[in-house]
Amino acid sequence: SAAKEQKRVRTAHEGAESREMDLENEPGIDIVSEKVMSGINSGGIHETVMHRVNEALAAFSGNEGTGTDITQRLIPVITTAVTVAVTEAMKEAVRVMVTEVTKSAVASVTNQFAALCATKGPSANEKHLMSVVTRLTYDNDRLQQYSRRESLRIHGLKTEDEETAEAVEKKALKVFADAGVNIAPEDIAAVHRAGKETKGTKPILVKFVSRKKRREVMMNKKTVKGNEHYKHVFINDDLTPLRARLLGYVKRLDCVDRAWTVDGKIHCIKKHPVGLNPPPRPIVIETPDDLLERLGITSVDFGSLGLAHLDCVGEE
Repeated sequence: SAAKEQKRVRTAHEGAESREMDLENEPGIDIVSEKVMSGINSGGIHETVMHRVNEALAAFSGNEGTGTDITQRLIPVITTAVTVAVTEAMKEAVRVMVTEVTKSAVASVTNQFAALCATKGPSANEKHLMSVVTRLTYDNDRLQQYSRRESLRIHGLKTEDEETAEAVEKKALKVFADAGVNIAPEDIAAVHRAGKETKGTKPILVKFVSRKKRREVMMNKKTVKGNEHYKHVFINDDLTPLRARLLGYVKRLDCVDRAWTVDGKIHCIKKHPVGLNPPPRPIVIETPDDLLERLGITSVDFGSLGLAHLDCVGEE
């Protein structure tokens, strides 16, 4: 009947309102929102947008046209610049938030069982919990590496005094051009120096708008290596701290002939007896556990990888 139908609709509506109130009162929602918003660099967005607008104005300066014409031509430039800048800022803010939450979870569980390795041995439950710590650690690293899939690093370009963001971008674009890849400023979402400075050089981190452009650069990076002008310049994947340490660890293993990375994954070739052909496919390494399972080594020095809290897990 009509009365029953009205009652059903009213009940459903009240239930929806109740669920909305529960969600609004959930403390985690406010924390997540606050972390996302605090992670957005409004100054960086403004700088990126104004940089693109100034480039467009410079292109229009020699052309005839009224102020209205120029304004109409600037609108799509500004719209695109704002869209790209805000999108990248949101991606970065969410990535930072998820990373912080995961690290916090790992630290919390790790601290509860920090004394396990000093005891006579963990119980079955403790072993299970430590395996959870291991999984969280690896999942966090995998998430961080995935968020870097549009990025790469240029090593070996000298750092200048009072170097501007525009100067850094021009250096990166010149390297790409000399590698035979056509990269425009619009193809780059962010570019800046990052990492430790060594012998007057500091890596340049470049984040592309699309993975397609990054892939073009990575496919042509050997051209830079063969250029005398770029004798000490290298283009590499943007690796997480754990992946970078893991790559160095793999390269130092006696059983490994050579190692490199492809899209953040470590590839290596094992040494083989003279006269025998090498394996047809490289071995892919993503976590320290892969060293045991895929390379067949008997132990891993977790401490040298910055994972000392996993040592007792590896010994089991």
